[in-house]
This record gives sequence, structure tokens and C-alpha cells, in this order.
Amino acid sequence: MKNWNLLPDTIEEWSLKGDYGLNKNLETQALMPSDILKELTEMHENNPTIFKSLKHEDIFDDVSGIQLCLQSDNNAQNKKNILFIGNIGANNDQIGLEIIIRTIRHYVEGK
Repeated sequence: MKNWNLLPDTIEEWSLKGDYGLNKNLETQALMPSDILKELTEMHENNPTIFKSLKHEDIFDDVSGIQLCLQSDNNAQNKKNILFIGNIGANNDQIGLEIIIRTIRHYVEGK
């Protein structure tokens, strides 16, 4: 079990130990929804064994939804699926999108 508690002045040290040193996850500037969608699409194309599915569709005039499912590996006995659902649009939840993209980076890019 990982300890996700952060000390205020050791985020970089924690990142090396608990987040595979993913510098992208330490960035403080908010991403635009289009940047998040682009990065998710690239991760989907580059990691077909991890990304089970990725759907992006318009829901309303100013809102589009994104749904993706990740799986741990192709071994049926150990398969774990994770479903992320996000709202990308005029009234999006920026904090939720930032948490989702960082969590997915951790899961997909972390080694």
C-alpha cells in the first residue's frame, strides 16, 4: 500500500519515489481540454494493450464527454479495468480533468 501523503517541500522527492519521476505530473500550469484530449489520444494510440477503449463524443452544444477504460495487462486472471469519465467543454471540471490526466500518466507511463 502506497503512502500518498505529501510533505510541502518534498514534492520532487515524492515524485521520484511514488510517481515514477513523471515531470509532467509536477507542472503547475493548467492544461486546456484540447491538450488533455490530444494527450489521451496519443497515449491510446501508443499503448493499445493498456487502453481498452477511448470514446469522445459531443453531448451538448458546448460539452463533449470522454470515457476511457484501462486494463492492467492481457492476462485474464489478473485483469483490472479502470473506467474514467470526464467532461470536456464550456463548464468542465478543470480539477477533475487534471486529476484524471495525471492518474492516467502514472498508470500508463510510469515504469
